[in-house]
Amino acid sequence: MQAVLRAQLEAHPDATLQEHCEMWEAHGGIKVSISTMSRTIQRLGWTRKKKQEKPAREKKKNEISGENKQNLFIPVN
Repeated sequence: MQAVLRAQLEAHPDATLQEHCEMWEAHGGIKVSISTMSRTIQRLGWTRKKKQEKPAREKKKNEISGENKQNLFIPVN
């Protein structure tokens, strides 16, 4: 069973715990709680790496170039 879960984690690294529970139920027909899934994933030593939209450095460049369309300076009266 651990090999099946590890394969699921590797195939869907960005899935939430809820999504992993749903996939587990769809694949094996066994419904598990989010807590059970979380504990089992921890026992496997799996850590979730979140996708990062843009590196922080790029975000800062975009802010300076005005891509965020926010005023960086407040006019003084």
